Amino acid sequence: MSQYSQSKLLTIVHEMEQIIQLYNQELVRELARRDEFEYEKEVRNHFITLLITVQEHRRKATAAGKRQRQDTESSSSTIGQQSNNNNVYNLAY
Repeated sequence: MSQYSQSKLLTIVHEMEQIIQLYNQELVRELARRDEFEYEKEVRNHFITLLITVQEHRRKATAAGKRQRQDTESSSSTIGQQSNNNNVYNLAY
């Protein structure tokens, strides 16, 4: 370094500062990109969580609806059998 003149050293320092500035700008851009990706990831994960929740609610509602229909069908068939039995009883007398 002692072989360089002061003006040459100042030029080297200035070039290094410019390079550092460029790297800093690139770093800021890449960090912003990383933040955007992280935000998108959070949004996707939240969407997936909501989707799974909705699917679970739909499954439960479908299962409950099937159970109600089965209960209704079994109770109506039981009532129908009882009324048929009553009719047979009434015809016998």
